[in-house]
Amino acid sequence: MKCYIDWIESNVTDPHLKCAEYTLAMQEEFPELKRVRGYYHDVFDGKRTHWWLVTSEGSIIDPTVAQFNPCGSYEPYDESLGEPKGKCMECGDISYLHANACSESCIKKLEVYYNA
Repeated sequence: MKCYIDWIESNVTDPHLKCAEYTLAMQEEFPELKRVRGYYHDVFDGKRTHWWLVTSEGSIIDPTVAQFNPCGSYEPYDESLGEPKGKCMECGDISYLHANACSESCIKKLEVYYNA
C-alpha cells in the first residue's frame, strides 16, 4: 500500500477532474490494480462521475480523492443501465432513461410544471 501512496504523492499534482488520466497512469505503473468506473457520492456535491482503482483484496486506491469531501462513498457503474443520458431536470439525479428526466415520475412532474 505504501508504494501506491508514494506514487500518488510523487505524481498527482492537481486531482480536480483528472481521475481518468491519473487512474490510467497509475494502472500502467501497477498493472495488478483494476480500474473502476462509477460515482463518488459526496455529502456536499452529490453524485459525481468518477474513476478509481481497486486492489485484488478489494481496497480502493483513489489517486484523486483529494478533490472530494472525505466522508463520501463509491458506487461502481452498473453496465446494465446503459450510458448516462444527462441529469434529471426535476431531481438532479443522473438520468439513463431520457436526457431530461430520470424516471416516469419525474417526467410527469416536469410535464405538470411546463403545462402550468
